[in-house]
Amino acid sequence: ADPRKHKCRRAVDTFAVCYGGYIRVHLQPKRFERCYQVQWRQTVLTATQDYLVIDKPWGVNVNPTVDNLCENCEWMLSQELGERVYLTHRLDVGTSGILFLAKTKAFLSYFNQLIMCNASRTTTATA
Repeated sequence: ADPRKHKCRRAVDTFAVCYGGYIRVHLQPKRFERCYQVQWRQTVLTATQDYLVIDKPWGVNVNPTVDNLCENCEWMLSQELGERVYLTHRLDVGTSGILFLAKTKAFLSYFNQLIMCNASRTTTATA
């Protein structure tokens, strides 16, 4: 899809703004247009019923931002696969590399416990 043809939409279908409430409008949101060039199914390296492992492309944010809900790995993969995915960790926008995403909240909790208990090792590769 061409990012120039991306139409604005509501983040929430129906809502009321109560007295004292506000609506935030971002006239110049951060854009991650590279996400429209990625073949998302081809980024999947491993998929189980509990998690996905993808090769995250550079130039795409991992998570939604306050001013851009849709142009990120989490949203694009959820749309492509037709199921919700949950972030287990993040990589910088300019970084490509291995990204784990949970497909269930149970696995998300399990993965987070592994990280907190230092049961996994973090390796940084430099070129």
